[in-house]
Amino acid sequence: MFAGAAFTDSADFKVKTEVVDTLVQLGVINGYTDGSFKPNDTVTRAEMAKMIYVLRTGNSDASAYNNDKTTFTDINGHWAAGYVKYCQSLGIIAGQSATKFAPDQTVTAQEAAKMLLVTLGYNAEKAGLVGINWASKTNALADENGLLEDVNTSFTAACPRQYAAQIIYNAIDTPTVVWRDDAYTNVNVLGKDNQTVGEKYMNLVKDEAEVGEHDNILTKVEKEDGRDTYTITVGGTVYTRVVADYSDLMGQDVVVMHKKNDTSKVFGVYAAEDSKVLATGIIGDMEKVSGNDKKVKIDGTEYKLEGKRDETKVYNFNSDVAAKAITVNSYVNTKADALAANVAANTIKLVDNDGNGKADRVVIVPRSVNEVTYVGSSNFSLQNKGTIKFKDCESVYEGIAKDDYALYTDGDYTASGDHNVAKVEIVSGEVKGTKGAKGEYQVRVGDKWYYLASGVDQLESGSSYDLAVVGGVVFNADETEASSKDIVALVDIDTSTNNGLSKSGTTQDAKVAFMDGSTQTIKVEKLNNTDGKDADDVKASTNQLTTSDVGKLYTYSVKSNGNYELKVLDKTNNKAGYKQVGSAKEITSNNRIDGKSIADDAVIFAIYDKNGGKDIEVKVLSGKTVNNWDKEYKGSVVYGSKEENGISYVKVAAIKASAKYTGMGSDYNYGYLTATPYTTTENPDGSTDKCTAFDIWNGTENVTVYNDGVYNGSNAMTGKAYKTGDILVYTLDGKYISVEDGKGDIVATKAAVYGFDYKAKGNIEFKAADDTIGAYKLDDDCVFLAVNDDDNKGVGNDMNQLIKAQPDNKGGYVQNAWVIYNNDSDHDVVAVIFDVENNEWLS
Repeated sequence: MFAGAAFTDSADFKVKTEVVDTLVQLGVINGYTDGSFKPNDTVTRAEMAKMIYVLRTGNSDASAYNNDKTTFTDINGHWAAGYVKYCQSLGIIAGQSATKFAPDQTVTAQEAAKMLLVTLGYNAEKAGLVGINWASKTNALADENGLLEDVNTSFTAACPRQYAAQIIYNAIDTPTVVWRDDAYTNVNVLGKDNQTVGEKYMNLVKDEAEVGEHDNILTKVEKEDGRDTYTITVGGTVYTRVVADYSDLMGQDVVVMHKKNDTSKVFGVYAAEDSKVLATGIIGDMEKVSGNDKKVKIDGTEYKLEGKRDETKVYNFNSDVAAKAITVNSYVNTKADALAANVAANTIKLVDNDGNGKADRVVIVPRSVNEVTYVGSSNFSLQNKGTIKFKDCESVYEGIAKDDYALYTDGDYTASGDHNVAKVEIVSGEVKGTKGAKGEYQVRVGDKWYYLASGVDQLESGSSYDLAVVGGVVFNADETEASSKDIVALVDIDTSTNNGLSKSGTTQDAKVAFMDGSTQTIKVEKLNNTDGKDADDVKASTNQLTTSDVGKLYTYSVKSNGNYELKVLDKTNNKAGYKQVGSAKEITSNNRIDGKSIADDAVIFAIYDKNGGKDIEVKVLSGKTVNNWDKEYKGSVVYGSKEENGISYVKVAAIKASAKYTGMGSDYNYGYLTATPYTTTENPDGSTDKCTAFDIWNGTENVTVYNDGVYNGSNAMTGKAYKTGDILVYTLDGKYISVEDGKGDIVATKAAVYGFDYKAKGNIEFKAADDTIGAYKLDDDCVFLAVNDDDNKGVGNDMNQLIKAQPDNKGGYVQNAWVIYNNDSDHDVVAVIFDVENNEWLS
């Protein structure tokens, strides 16, 4: 950070800010009263004369030379007359003729370089800087002396202010030359460099490390009391009245330019040539590199250390003393070390001071993530930090508010001595995957994996959270108030295992359906089933789920112990992001609830109470499916709606009825097993939990579907052993399937299909294995899976590939298919899986 960065147009700088900073402090060049520097404005010949005068004399007033004689007739009365006359007397500048200087014409970089070569000690005539070849000779000598380094502009066009500054800056640090032995040289008789321009004319010196040493380290930057200046400590030397904050160079080998014998007049601090910052990051993103104790990894990139991790000291910002017990290994011996909550937010900087590509200095800035507990007009409070006054802060983010999470830096670790408070980024979304053991937990939100700082328990895959994130580390996770995906429908309760929720902390078992179609029996620890208000006071013995609550919708959150808190969806106190929450007695025949249309992407919980609460079935349907119903469906309906383009649509609803409506249709899917099911840890939720994989042909492609149970010879849901060539009937519950064989809604039978009206896609005749004769109608949505059962592979989904069964040698027919039909009075066939070779079904 340099003073030049304070200019309002510093973003337009193409030269390093230290160039402008140093020359401004020396008075060689100035900004404008409006706070700008105007780096791309061009420099006049008169302005260049003034800058060289200040460079040579250290003064800005040349009025003493106003009355000197000159051959130039066009500078009389000009503001730069004294500067021009001084420079002419030393042969630094020449006119366009004996009498014409043209002070207000622009100067080229080439002309500026010529003037500075004379300042270095070259005689213009002897060095060939005049005459027909002056330009080429100027270019050669300027390049040889380093005057043109970083001067990225045309040498023959008008020179911009920033590049005029660059040429002068280069000259300050350039050794002067003398004529000796018929040649110009920049070394003395002892072979050492001559004084630089800065040393000879401005009494400047540079404090820097000796050749081969790298011990001029910046270790402290502190703002001085009552001033806008700083005290810095470099290599044990204290410099005062420093006008810029150089804390960005903390831990680096630096060069300090100042007046000789006066450390209170510093004109520039910059990194030594070999000193580089290899990496910056936060400790939570740092890991050790397995098998190499001289490397660390920050945010996925490996970096070398000068020594071993357990030998490389770590320095706090503004400290020249490394804590004896603190090394890099203290933070990365295990990933849990880096994720420890009291260090995970610390910044870390790896510095290479000797140019060998290995970090020899490690600097950290301790920081913490704290919840904002109070905000007043003059102060605020952070959890674990107490009350902090605004006036004692260097910066506080705009809009700080209670319940925010803030990134706090104590004043001990800032150049100003005041605190810094930044707002922590909040990443909101559903956790799509989890992995890792305690101390190294990770969660995936969107496409990115985040580590969890110590103290943050593993999150629940499928739940949504507001995550307080610094770098790639989560420091706090608040499960979000429900959007549509955070709702469950109460399906059933187990009243035999408990007496409801009580002050003693008992839980209540409940079966709920989630919006992804899955169902689960959960333990309810905390409940409000009346008005949605928070129930933090006590768990009253009357606060329990009853059979009358079946069919209600609840928002939920998961406790660290895996238990649930349920809050009923309520029109006043818990609308969960919905515009309106209401109830109705039916879904009408025109597919409306309470007069509102059902959105195609709505989630509908259809709960069928078969036997007064003793046998309950639930299906999670899409609004599109429900919109295809052609009859009203009476029951108890609760819903949440949102507005889209000014129209109110039902987006979630639960329907509980004692009669099953046949218009509900089927969400069943069908597959032909191309392999025997197997147990795998390649879990679709991103975890390594064991689950069961089914490789199937679905009529279009070979796919793998997963059940969250573990296959041990029979499916956990049905008790049936599956093998290659079997038929799988399933529904999809989000990431997992539920196996539906034997549920009673459908019948799946091995059969000989000997009659089939495939032209009209109308009727099918078959004889089942149990000698049942079927002459049934094909369902409008009947699916066909064509397979080659000999090779155990799928070959298509075209009903025209079906060949009628041939007679067998027993007076019957070859069983060439599986026929699946509805177990109702109509017996509509919903699926036919058949062998294209028309062979006896082998399985």
